Amino acid sequence: MKIEYQIIKDEKLLLLKFSGNWSLNDYKHSIDEFKLKGNFNSVHKVLSDFREVISDLTTEQIKELAEIREKSIQKKYDHVRIVTNPFATALAHLYKEELHTRGFTDNYCSTVEGAVKQLNLKLNVLEVENLLNNLENKI
Repeated sequence: MKIEYQIIKDEKLLLLKFSGNWSLNDYKHSIDEFKLKGNFNSVHKVLSDFREVISDLTTEQIKELAEIREKSIQKKYDHVRIVTNPFATALAHLYKEELHTRGFTDNYCSTVEGAVKQLNLKLNVLEVENLLNNLENKI
């Protein structure tokens, strides 16, 4: 799985773009990477682009993902995930529900415009789309 990211300091925003076959190990590695960088403390909002992810997660793995999130990143932040296919949308909904039971804010939508609105960003849709297509860092 390919993971790209960039922190937008003015927005206190972490932009993430995932592509390829979903990998739980890559996800765990990305969390460790963010924690090592030290910039994650300034993040209050996260926009994750999952439009190019291929996934075959099970409901058990969704619970495992939520556990990893809860144990590895105790920080509370607003998170919106962009998903476009029906299976990814169903998974995002299950993950959102699991995280909500643990006290975390997590939402999903199908467009960049929806994510910009949900996160109340000052950046416009074209700016965010451009950033997502040109992220500075890779894991």
